[in-house]
Amino acid sequence: MHDAYRIADEPAESPLSKLAVSPLWPMLAVMFGGAGLSWSWFALNSFAIGSASRKRELTTIALGLGLTIGIGLLAIAGYAHFIGQRDYFAYAMLPVVACKLLFCYRLQLMQTRSYELYKYFGGISRNGAAVLLLGYFVRQSLFHLPLLWALVLS
Repeated sequence: MHDAYRIADEPAESPLSKLAVSPLWPMLAVMFGGAGLSWSWFALNSFAIGSASRKRELTTIALGLGLTIGIGLLAIAGYAHFIGQRDYFAYAMLPVVACKLLFCYRLQLMQTRSYELYKYFGGISRNGAAVLLLGYFVRQSLFHLPLLWALVLS
C-alpha cells in the first residue's frame, strides 16, 4: 500500500481550478462591479484554489453581507430621520462603502496565503480583467433596483 506524501495546507486539485485568479482581482471587483460580484468571486476563488481557510472566508463573506445590510439600514433610517436633504445621502452611505471595502480587504489578505501555495504547487492563474469589465457594465444596469438591493450589490 502506497500513500502519497501530502502537506496539510497543500491545495487540492478541483474542477474549478481552471477559474483560479489572484485575490487582487476580486478585490478590484468591489470597485468596478460591486460587493455582490466581489464576494461571490471570492467564494468561487476559494474553491478554485483549494483554500485552507475556506470556512473562515465564507463566514467572513456572510458576516460582511449581514453587516452591510445592517449598517445600510441604519444609515438610511438616520438619513431619513435626521438629515432629509438629498445632497447628504452620499455622506450617509460612507459607512456602508467602508464596511464593504474592509471586508474585501480582509478576504484578500486571507486568500493570498492559500493562493501563494496554489501557485507554488503549480497552479495556473487566470487574468480577471474581462470579468471586471463585464461587472462594470452590469453594475451600471443595476442602478434601477430597489435601494436595499442596490446597497448590497453595488
